[in-house]
Amino acid sequence: MPVLDRLAALPYLAAGIYLFRTIRNARRQALAAGQDGIPYKSDANWARAYALFTLVLTVWMIGWPFAGDPFSCIAVAAAIAATGTAVLRRRELVPLLRHRFPRLSDPHAFRRASLLITAVFGVAALEVPWNTQFPLVWPHALLIEYGLVLLTLLALYFLSLRHSIVPGVLIGHLSALGIIQAFVLQFKNAVLMFGDIFAFGTAMAVGGGYEYHLDSRMLWSMAFACVGCAVCSLIFDGPDAEGNVSDADAAADEETERKRPFPTALSRPLHRLGPTARSLVLGVATTALLIFSVLVPSYENLFRIKVEYWWEWQIANFKAQGFLPSFIAEAQDLPIDEPSGYSSYAAQNAEDDFVARYEETAGTTPEAHAAQAQWDELQPSVVVVMNETFTDLSFFGDLNGYEGPTFFKTGLSDALSRGKLVVSVNGGGTCNTEFEFLTGTSMAYVGNGKYPYTLYDLSDVDALPRRMAQLGYETTAIHPNLASNWDRDRVYEELGFDRFYDIDDFEGADQYHNATSDAATYDRILDLLGSSDRPQFVFDVTMQNHSGYDQGGIPKDVTDQYADFGSNELDNETNALVREYLACIGGSDAALEEFVGELRELDRPVLLVFFGDHQPYFTNVINDTFYPDEDTVDHDERLYLSDYVVWANYDVAGSDQTGANVPASASDLAARALAAAGAPLTDRQKAELGAATLYSQLNLFGYSDAEGTWHALDDRTGEAGDTVRKLGYLAYRDFALRTSIA
Repeated sequence: MPVLDRLAALPYLAAGIYLFRTIRNARRQALAAGQDGIPYKSDANWARAYALFTLVLTVWMIGWPFAGDPFSCIAVAAAIAATGTAVLRRRELVPLLRHRFPRLSDPHAFRRASLLITAVFGVAALEVPWNTQFPLVWPHALLIEYGLVLLTLLALYFLSLRHSIVPGVLIGHLSALGIIQAFVLQFKNAVLMFGDIFAFGTAMAVGGGYEYHLDSRMLWSMAFACVGCAVCSLIFDGPDAEGNVSDADAAADEETERKRPFPTALSRPLHRLGPTARSLVLGVATTALLIFSVLVPSYENLFRIKVEYWWEWQIANFKAQGFLPSFIAEAQDLPIDEPSGYSSYAAQNAEDDFVARYEETAGTTPEAHAAQAQWDELQPSVVVVMNETFTDLSFFGDLNGYEGPTFFKTGLSDALSRGKLVVSVNGGGTCNTEFEFLTGTSMAYVGNGKYPYTLYDLSDVDALPRRMAQLGYETTAIHPNLASNWDRDRVYEELGFDRFYDIDDFEGADQYHNATSDAATYDRILDLLGSSDRPQFVFDVTMQNHSGYDQGGIPKDVTDQYADFGSNELDNETNALVREYLACIGGSDAALEEFVGELRELDRPVLLVFFGDHQPYFTNVINDTFYPDEDTVDHDERLYLSDYVVWANYDVAGSDQTGANVPASASDLAARALAAAGAPLTDRQKAELGAATLYSQLNLFGYSDAEGTWHALDDRTGEAGDTVRKLGYLAYRDFALRTSIA
């Protein structure tokens, strides 16, 4: 970045220097006046926190230059300096405020007012960074959010024995939460949900690939937080600058408190307690009220806080309802409810019907019998490559001549099948595509905002690795990153993998786009295939194409090949992301070509299933630009289409292997691939394939009928809708009833 881009750091450096000098001068003045101890250490520490904060922002803006307007940059720096000075002089400020506002002369009234005002700034700090609709949100939702913030402030205030530092820290955390939400919107075009809490470690592990440029709204959030903390600091124990006691529980106020009439019988015994005990009782009571407010049975039914899962509607609802009410409403929707009409009998009937349909349409044909006999004889190894963010962006429209990954589209003409794969995530959430593929359970029956890997114990769930082990296969998982990401170190064992190669097993491996290359994982697969005569099941989750797409790490000769792609309809920033992403996919395509070439020469049968886990996070911009006036379902589902291919290095009996184009879902792809090669299927897998003759694709947000028309998930009309409803019975029986919270 040019030096000029970093000039935004200067106002914060100046503010920090100013605050440190002001603190030093105040101390000198106090000593010269013989007032050792004034300003008190706590006052100076409050001001030092502001000064240190400005230095943090200085370093941040040097590393990631500011992306907002100059006025906001300068104004917020001035606001931080002003509030930092105010907290240093708070013992002079409090008497002035009480004199100016007589109703606040009572210590209790002043504290109450301070906390009420602090809560206002807390709400603003939370909403301003990301919510372009704030403060014009639903009034009742805004009131709920304000109440939740105020209750939290009160609980922390009383439990900390009426010290203001803890409520002040809360305000800072609210600003941080709002800024995190803004970055999630920017990078993933999604909102934070309850399930993200369990994925925090994964988010931290992969977050280094992004650039965190603060914008004006984020800075204003910090300014609101600084003001809120300053108001909080006005609640303090001990004398003010003139020696007057401002502590409501100080000895000078105790007599007044004893004479204060208490209107209820409940408050009288509370007043008899000492200050510490009284604070703790009030803290526990306020905490209990806060917990009750959060655990109210249903925000959706009681407060009309809507829960929506189409990403556009979801973001719109979060903005209209505020972060906290929306977040809580979605958290309350986490349990997997029993489907309407479910019974074990209904589930079994549905499975029997779908299995019968599969047998009638595909399972008992001469071609199927030939493939099954061949599988029993050959027992081919099965290699699954879930390639990070692999998608053919050319299907969105013209990107100045880009035609997609060349080898993937033209070099596998002898594939068993290929086509568009519908998944349930965009820009992130890789583990949910893994979950759908490995368990055969669609996220449509689990719910949005959930990551089964992090939430559930999957030990008793039917899973592909466990099934392949039962068929005599060695089962191996590969992911060249931290084993703890998405709890894979626990989940892979629960799913039935014998071994797991993580980042520690790829020390010194070739890098591409600042991550372990696809080619390095393919080399490991080839080693595994050559190390044992037993049939292998290998599941490889690659890493090289992981976002962001402004980090480099790609050979220049590759990036030059994609320098002209993009669109005049897209902004420069999006075009830059597109070009780096396409260079990533170009690298993956080349590695796939080399890998397939090695498999063609391998003297053992191998079935390869290759697919992308989701699209890159910026495709919503392309989608909205290229298709501005579309029906919501069709428009949004375009963001959840990846690509897959099923290929074998041997002639599969009963198949012409001409690369038939077949749309698929992440949840039924494994069954489709195994059936094409003649593998023995479970009744559940047969049921998936039988049901898939009545619809074409299914994900978290909708389904496509046999004619290819998309429907919202809650539209259960017609044959396809009825099929989706009955599949829910199987998912509930085989997944929901077999899981427990991990």
